Amino acid sequence: MVQLPEAYQEDDGQLRIFSADGCGDCDALKQALVEGRVEVLGAQDLEAEFCDVTTEECFPYLDRLSIDSLPSAYLGQRQCQVFVNDQTGLYTIDCREAENSE
Repeated sequence: MVQLPEAYQEDDGQLRIFSADGCGDCDALKQALVEGRVEVLGAQDLEAEFCDVTTEECFPYLDRLSIDSLPSAYLGQRQCQVFVNDQTGLYTIDCREAENSE
């Protein structure tokens, strides 16, 4: 079993966006981030780190976080929702904790 680098063993609260080379939606999100067309909710003060799951460093996250689609965003170990407004080209990454609906 491949182990995560020691720095990633704990929930470090880092905002990571998981992508892969050749993923068109991933490239579009990267470009939107560069152009300032991404709003991040619940992690506004953090800089996003892109993590290519085809690399040795990031591949272990696929299993650890049960990543099943790309692009995916996580704040530490909590999955964020990624939305795109197709009309405006603006992205929203929502990392706010879901409210308890009980």
